[in-house]
Formats: sequence, C-alpha cells, structure tokens
Amino acid sequence: MLDRNRRIKSAPQKFQHEDQEFDVIICLEERVYDQVVDHLHTKPSTSGNPAHVINIDYRR
Repeated sequence: MLDRNRRIKSAPQKFQHEDQEFDVIICLEERVYDQVVDHLHTKPSTSGNPAHVINIDYRR
C-alpha cells in the first residue's frame, strides 16, 4: 500500500467486497481494470444504473 493509504486504512480493500454501487471507477492498472469489468459483468446490479470504468496506465 502507498504510505498515504497506510495512514488512512488498516488494510487494502477489495472492490469485490463492497456492497455500494459506484458511478465512476478509476483503475491504475490494466490487470485491475480487467478484474473490475469481469466482476461487474457477473454481479447483478440492484439499481440498473451503469458504471463508468476508466483505466489510466500509470508507470513510474
């Protein structure tokens, strides 16, 4: 985890374990983007609202 996140969170969070629905999801790795899209295709939506999934490849 990033140092900034270590001060905020006790442990990393998995997107798949969140119950709330999101309007926009931003990923910083293509691997994570693929996991999010796969999860959204398999998980039934309770509201039927679309979610925008954006991938930004971040390289140091």
